[in-house]
Amino acid sequence: MVAVSESAYWGMYLIFVWASLLLIRDERTLASYIRGMLAGAMFIVIFGILAAFSGWPQAIGGRAGAYGMYENHNDYSFLIIQIVPFLFMYRKVAGGAFLRLLLNAALVLCVLGIVLSLSRGGMLALVLECALIILIGMEGRKRLLWIPVLVLAGAAAIGFQWAKRAENQGDSYTAADAENSRLELWDAAYHMVLANPILGVGSGQFHDYASSYGEISYDNRGKNTHNTYLEILTGNGIIGFSCFLVMIVKLIRDLRRMPSSGPPLLDAMRRATLIALYAILFRATLDAKPHDWSFYVLCTIGVACIALQRQVAASAEQQVASLSDQDAAAAPSYGYYGH
Repeated sequence: MVAVSESAYWGMYLIFVWASLLLIRDERTLASYIRGMLAGAMFIVIFGILAAFSGWPQAIGGRAGAYGMYENHNDYSFLIIQIVPFLFMYRKVAGGAFLRLLLNAALVLCVLGIVLSLSRGGMLALVLECALIILIGMEGRKRLLWIPVLVLAGAAAIGFQWAKRAENQGDSYTAADAENSRLELWDAAYHMVLANPILGVGSGQFHDYASSYGEISYDNRGKNTHNTYLEILTGNGIIGFSCFLVMIVKLIRDLRRMPSSGPPLLDAMRRATLIALYAILFRATLDAKPHDWSFYVLCTIGVACIALQRQVAASAEQQVASLSDQDAAAAPSYGYYGH
């Protein structure tokens, strides 16, 4: 029954991707999907900011967080990392000054959300994502001038986040405590993988068996691995991890192969998906979130961009073939002697 329950839990992600791809039929519906995703995500982001400023119970420890999957301040940062590249890249194809103003305001709110979350991993991922936006999302050599600016601003932001988090936590949970906690959990996960390499111990079951594979202190009992890749390996073994890895590798490969000369919307969303995926993959090293919606939203948008680009290429080939047939039909026939 545990297996049945887990299958039903993970099945909703498959249904989500399948239903989403049925909805995205062309560039217009892709744009609508992106706008809907951003609107829904920004509701969560704004909720977390209001919770932190207003002292709502969702802001646990005074740190920005929303509810449900995003109640925890670290989990809340995943959503922001997911949408920042789309907010930035959609500005390039958005029609109307008002929409671009909204997108700029949303970017500012996302940065504020990361700061208020006091998530150290979230800030590291945001700085990395800004670097990826410069390298992948912008064009021209002049964009490299932003790199030294980012280095200075990023170093200041990371230092500020560490200081504010230490001030918030006090002596109860320092950065050293966080590091030791993760190392303890990762050591148990390592031995668990060695003992159960093929199938793992069962999806999401690490917290039940961790104490059998390492010394787990009181504070770490009942916790996950705090690393998405170890969470998949311990729960689903090499077979499950291979499926996850194939999804990520094929998605990145096909997105990178898409031509930048395609329709502006597809190119912008292709770049946004790549940037967000790289940043989420980095963020996942510091938190166990294989169930986070970001992986499956990015998979959906990426597959949609790839499929729509193939439609564009096929349509262009048909037009070329049709013109060639018309030219051949219009050409004069001279017969044998004329030839």
